[in-house]
Amino acid sequence: MTHITLSYRITALLAVLMTAVAVWAQDAPSSPTHKGSRRKVMIHGTVADSFTKAALKAHMTLMNADSTVVDTTTCWKWELSSGYGFTVEAYERDLIIRATLDGYEPAYVNFRMRHIGRNTEFEMPMCLMKRKTDDGIYKTMDLGGVTVVGTKVKIAYRGDTVVYNASAFNLPEGSMLDDLVKQLPGAQIKSNGDIFVNGKKVDCLLLNGSDFFKGNNKVMLDNLPYYTVKDLKVYHRSSERSRWAEEEKDRKEYVMDVNLKREYSRGYVASAEAGGGSHDRWLARLFALAYSDHTRLSVFANANNVGDNESPGDNGDWATAYSPVGDNTTRTIGLNLNAEDKDKRMTETLSADIKWNHSDNESRTTSETFASSGNIYGRSLSQSSMRSFAFNATNSLIVNKPFKLMSYLTAAYTNNTSRFSMSDVTFSSDPSGYGDFMQVLDSAFAANASGRLLGTVTNRSRNVSFSRRHALQLSGSANFMQKLPWGDKLFMTLGGTYSDTRPADRFAHNHAEYVRAGSSDFRNLYSDTHSSDYTFSTRVSYSATLLSGWTFESAVGYNQNAAFTNDLSYRLERLAAEWASPQAALGTLPSSRDSLQMALDMSNSTWYNDMKRCVHGGLTINKYTDKLFVNINLPLSYTSERMDYHNAATDTIAHRRYGMFYPDAFVMLRTDRSSYYMSYRMNKQITDMATLMPSYNDTNPLSRRINNPNLKSPIMHSLTASMSFDKRDRHKQSFGASVSYSNTRHAYATRTRYDTATGAYTSMRDNIDGNWDVSASFNYSCMPDSANRLTFSSGTTLSYNRSVDYDMAYDDADFVKSRVGNANLSENMTASYTLGEFTVGAGAWVSWRVSNSDRANFSTINAVDLSYGLNATCKLPLGLKASTDIKMYSRRGYQEHAMNTDDLVWNASLSRSFMKSRLTLKIDAYDLLRQLSSTSYSVNAQGRTETWQRSLSAYVMARVAYKFDLMPNGK
Repeated sequence: MTHITLSYRITALLAVLMTAVAVWAQDAPSSPTHKGSRRKVMIHGTVADSFTKAALKAHMTLMNADSTVVDTTTCWKWELSSGYGFTVEAYERDLIIRATLDGYEPAYVNFRMRHIGRNTEFEMPMCLMKRKTDDGIYKTMDLGGVTVVGTKVKIAYRGDTVVYNASAFNLPEGSMLDDLVKQLPGAQIKSNGDIFVNGKKVDCLLLNGSDFFKGNNKVMLDNLPYYTVKDLKVYHRSSERSRWAEEEKDRKEYVMDVNLKREYSRGYVASAEAGGGSHDRWLARLFALAYSDHTRLSVFANANNVGDNESPGDNGDWATAYSPVGDNTTRTIGLNLNAEDKDKRMTETLSADIKWNHSDNESRTTSETFASSGNIYGRSLSQSSMRSFAFNATNSLIVNKPFKLMSYLTAAYTNNTSRFSMSDVTFSSDPSGYGDFMQVLDSAFAANASGRLLGTVTNRSRNVSFSRRHALQLSGSANFMQKLPWGDKLFMTLGGTYSDTRPADRFAHNHAEYVRAGSSDFRNLYSDTHSSDYTFSTRVSYSATLLSGWTFESAVGYNQNAAFTNDLSYRLERLAAEWASPQAALGTLPSSRDSLQMALDMSNSTWYNDMKRCVHGGLTINKYTDKLFVNINLPLSYTSERMDYHNAATDTIAHRRYGMFYPDAFVMLRTDRSSYYMSYRMNKQITDMATLMPSYNDTNPLSRRINNPNLKSPIMHSLTASMSFDKRDRHKQSFGASVSYSNTRHAYATRTRYDTATGAYTSMRDNIDGNWDVSASFNYSCMPDSANRLTFSSGTTLSYNRSVDYDMAYDDADFVKSRVGNANLSENMTASYTLGEFTVGAGAWVSWRVSNSDRANFSTINAVDLSYGLNATCKLPLGLKASTDIKMYSRRGYQEHAMNTDDLVWNASLSRSFMKSRLTLKIDAYDLLRQLSSTSYSVNAQGRTETWQRSLSAYVMARVAYKFDLMPNGK
């Protein structure tokens, strides 16, 4: 009865919202009444060459039907675009627009302005101008030996756009785009390719205003040669959906637009690089770009075993937590095609890449699990090897005329195989006093282990596994938009997805020894977890923009999702003696299906089909001006779910129904120099229905899991506010600050019971309240000297996280709550000075972590990571260019004393260019002092973990790079 009542309430609320939009839209006046004057509307359009469709900066005249002049203006022009606009009184009439430009015949556009309604603007047909046959506009001018000398300005401002002049930065020969971005004041590149400018994440990396391998910044960062870049612009732009819909439907994207030099706007650019070095390190790269006014085709290939994108000696910005871990060999090929017709009515973008990866890694983990009855300590050593193949392709088609269409098609396929081994020991007391990590682990596993250390060992285990997984994912969507004569808009969306994971197999040998209990357990495991699912969705919405500027969009839609999952577990050691030995072959199965079925572990196997049907809708309210953007989203949904679920204890068909209303809103204020942003979001993470089914899983005897049918769905509240300001004085000062807060009700927590005799854990997920976190950051950059040779940037972050979970319960003890507070203060400062061909920089980074708790046996954790160093780039005699950096990495306060180290890391490179800079020879030296390592640290309410991973070893590499470009005649 409750579900039915909820459904009626949601349906009624949705109906009221949609009715309100319709009534409001109908009651909106067709023209304002203030002072008896007519309201104004904007008419706008573009002007282009009739043959090349290149944008023109023409003089425009607006006339009535009788040729009387109403207004005049000149087209604005920016990069490859231009346009004009007139503000006129809103009443039906005929208009004439005339375009004039030296070297071109006058051109005219006739327009009949009809159906005023709630329209606030009208788009004119493109005005095409024909070139005069005897224009004579191209003339040779002799400057009479005049020499022009100018100072290169690093940063300029155009409205709210920040422009970085690429030629003003001093970079070694053969540098790529990532080397340039790292030198931008206030800019930072994360290890995954994410770019931050003054602490704010860049949403999209563009090439000449267009998407380029969207979502994968590393392709352009790693492969676009620095010498092709004219400048980089950082600004806010409307989302692709907003530009297509001709109204602001989303928060504006923060983008970095890479603009090529004019000589590379048409023609061909190619570069190739190869290198080989010590310790069998090697790399090879190929990049080619073909560009015209309306088409861009790029292809790349990248193969290496040096961590993909590392470039020794650029600016010293290596943090040990992000250094390349393990041995990785990667081979990638890809292409990107962007094409549009001359009239820009249709744009198509295709991106595709294929990647092969081979990685080997080793990690050592020191852990401490908090428990009021006594903390539990662990040491584990793991080794892994993975081979993977991945294919990804995305195609987008945007049509603007004669109808509006935006469609996407994506396909992804992965094929992974991996091998893994781990040695793990659980201790009842801290074993640090018995030696370093390897000494403790070796002693615990020694065949003749005895003495005090063995007395602290609760259990020890060795596990080896082999897995393989194939996955296919397909998705597509089509969005249609029809603008109605009176100015409102009708949208319709169709979409669908399909995925299949098959096979998804895992073979494992798990051997556990319960030292205190004097027993052991060996399992020869095989699991088959193949699955498939599909989704179908449709949505219709109606958007009305009132004369006040507010836009109201009401929507209704339907989603259907079906998932088919098999999670089957087999105990092969039950078949025969040859399967019950650790020496049994790993990765093989019995020859007959009947034999395999005899090994099926029914108590740990599940299979189910899940069907979800969702009706959704809601109301979106927007207000957009040049300085203000308000977005309020009021979504409603009602979901009916049916699951056919089977395991050893349960064979049932379950149903559930639930409604959701979780709003979000944001406000953005912008001026030429500043922006202010605030957002609120409420979200509910619906608990997966399969985890609510009664189930007890003991596949791993040391870690048993119990499902909780009473588990609730967490509800998250988050609030974010930020601001940025460019002072734009001679010191190019830029400020940025942000603060965020989040709180989670019914957060997922874990009730874990610990068996002191065997060291086995039995866990069940439950809900808990009290989890929240808050953070604040401040970023500043400037050029203190009058010549702008010195650049300084600073980033400060302060965060506090309150983590609440259940304390570990020993044997039959009651569960109690555990509360841990984690405070983190970090500071990152960099400075660089450039004089001609010489650049020197300095940097320092510190992160201070403090964790405390009100528990009686909790020891406050106080750890500091610190790094500081210098870097330099300079031009030497004989045309040589040198680059080097040296940095100290220090760690203090870690429980594992071996992690409290000082590592001095030195990198260097030397390059020389030939053949008018087309050929570059380079020598790189990475970690000359052989001290770089990779260590990470984490702490929450349940415990703390310190992990070391094998990092890229030191090497010296010789590299040769060749660049080629071919421009059309006249370029």
